Amino acid sequence: MARVADRPVGTKRDLLTPQRITAGVLTLVALLFVLQNRDDVTLQFLGLQITATLWFASLALIVTGVLIGVLWTSRRK
Repeated sequence: MARVADRPVGTKRDLLTPQRITAGVLTLVALLFVLQNRDDVTLQFLGLQITATLWFASLALIVTGVLIGVLWTSRRK
């Protein structure tokens, strides 16, 4: 049996999914946060003292959270 396409692939409707719009808005918010928080901060963790910009520390926490989420929800095959 031949498969009939309802609409052409790669249309504007395919590009603007709710997930992509949400990701774009969150990316914009994160970028604005980074640009407004460029001051140096001192972080303490397990006896270590680290000086970094606030945006870098925030980015490190966001990446860590994303990695935890990916690892937590990944399925074993």
